[in-house]
Amino acid sequence: MREPVSGKGEWFMRIMSSWSRILLAGILLSLGCSTPVETPTPAGRCQDRSRFGYPESLPQDQLGKARGLIQSIGAESATLISIPGNRPDIVNRMEVAQTLERVYPPLLRDQGISGTARVAILVTESGNVEFVEISESAGHPELDEAARSVAMQIEFTGLQSEGVPICYVTVFPISFTTR
Repeated sequence: MREPVSGKGEWFMRIMSSWSRILLAGILLSLGCSTPVETPTPAGRCQDRSRFGYPESLPQDQLGKARGLIQSIGAESATLISIPGNRPDIVNRMEVAQTLERVYPPLLRDQGISGTARVAILVTESGNVEFVEISESAGHPELDEAARSVAMQIEFTGLQSEGVPICYVTVFPISFTTR
């Protein structure tokens, strides 16, 4: 059955209307008539880069690695303060386990090669991972890169200093083992 002519006309008008809106938006942008849009602060970044926390339970040797991470992100003069209380916890354990399984290099897994990489992690006020650095190798570059991928997927609980959420650094082991 053929569509009535008026239906084709409506379809044509909708297309022309869309094109004219696109064209008008382009003209306004080129003339500078658009309303400026503020660029939002990138999600998952520490807002206050002048001070960072670390869990008080972090061993001294790992604290040095955490300080190294702060230096590597360009915040050498930042204050590093101990956060008493609970250690940060992983919120998305199931997703992390799935990522761990997915990124384990198949060739190494098939050969029964396992290892543990220690990663220094910068965690935002909301518990998202902003930056990861390998602080101790698993013994294979492929496992280190897989550990970095896993660490970037972790969501931690936030920590607070004096009742205010704070970015923090921690050192965390990521292990790849065969069954």
